[in-house]
Amino acid sequence: MAISSRVVYSSAILFIAFAVCFVYAYISTSQGATPFKRVSLHNEKAALPGESVRVNPPYGIHGEGAVTELPNRDDQQVFSSNATILTDQDNNSGNDSGVTERETIVGANTNKTCYLTPKRQQKTLLVPRSSDELEEIGCKKRLPGVLTVGVKKCGTSALRFFTKHHPQLMFSEREEMHYFDLNYDKNIEWYLRKMPYTTRDQISTEKSPRYFVSADVPRRIFEDISPNVKVIMVVCNPVNRAISDFVHVSKVLKASSMDHIAIATLSHMYDLKRTFEDSVIKPDSTVNVNTALIDVGMYVKHIRRWLEYFPLRQILVTVIDGEDLKRQPYMVVKKIEDFLNLSPYFTEDHFFFDTEKGFFCLRLPVKQCLPKSKGRHHPTVNETVLLKLREFFKPYDQELEFLLNRTFRWCNEAPFTERSV
Repeated sequence: MAISSRVVYSSAILFIAFAVCFVYAYISTSQGATPFKRVSLHNEKAALPGESVRVNPPYGIHGEGAVTELPNRDDQQVFSSNATILTDQDNNSGNDSGVTERETIVGANTNKTCYLTPKRQQKTLLVPRSSDELEEIGCKKRLPGVLTVGVKKCGTSALRFFTKHHPQLMFSEREEMHYFDLNYDKNIEWYLRKMPYTTRDQISTEKSPRYFVSADVPRRIFEDISPNVKVIMVVCNPVNRAISDFVHVSKVLKASSMDHIAIATLSHMYDLKRTFEDSVIKPDSTVNVNTALIDVGMYVKHIRRWLEYFPLRQILVTVIDGEDLKRQPYMVVKKIEDFLNLSPYFTEDHFFFDTEKGFFCLRLPVKQCLPKSKGRHHPTVNETVLLKLREFFKPYDQELEFLLNRTFRWCNEAPFTERSV
């Protein structure tokens, strides 16, 4: 009899447990998401184990006057390496094509979500949606989760030109903000107002090549945005970079639109002479390290300063070579997608080589090329000067290769003077 009672008691316990599980499963199913619903992994209330997720305060939605609260580093959104999924309304295509859900998130839809789709002939900036629509979608102005900080004349404009078409990347209002170097006297509210509207699944970004060589910029970004911000650097043959920079600055200094302060700043940084040779080689035949033509190309010196604040895993210099950007842009933008954990978007069909211009252009989503100012012809430079510069940069290049544990193509190639991006 005692055994029978224990059996009945155990059976009752199992039945109750089964009933509770059944009710719980029913409730969860009735309230669950549809099979195609995309749920952002960027939880605003709780970070994933081991992740650092910062939540944006409710900044203004529409217009410059809407920013009413000064942001600080501790309440800024940092783009989590896991937060890369767009919402349902961003995907107009079904999932009947046989490809995975992640591949169909972006598709051919390049609408930036927070902005009205521009007309085909319209070349102006994207127009934000109404205040109500922005709020409903969850669009806010957010500080950058990634910055392209240089290197000047190594292809940063080309990189921006290509990557700005990714639906999850939103660039700043100006092509180069220069907040952390030239405009730091303005407060971070000013900087935030210049940022684009983004959803929780998009990344706000900007590029300012001068950040790379500005001594205080790494610390300012670390303190004013976040220690977790990601950094993109594009490096290239330092000799060719110097020649391209000489051509660029010489042309800029002749522009009548520049103010006296800007001209004085550039003149001090570069101390340009009539020729490239005279600008980089001093009368005593030594290399002029005091000109930015040379100083910028001493990459490892500047990168070590960035490493005082940001670990290498947050800096993409280890995989982006400016020469690769010119020769195979598709491979570079795919590395950007991987680095930022973006949904796949770019394919080889997006690019084509323009034989007349001498560099790659976009075929999709619209047929576009970089402006005429890109791809200028380099002057013919004295071969002795080229060899002297190559020998000068060699130990810096070798140290950089050792630091990053990789090799760069130009270290085994002779300098050339063809046009570059």
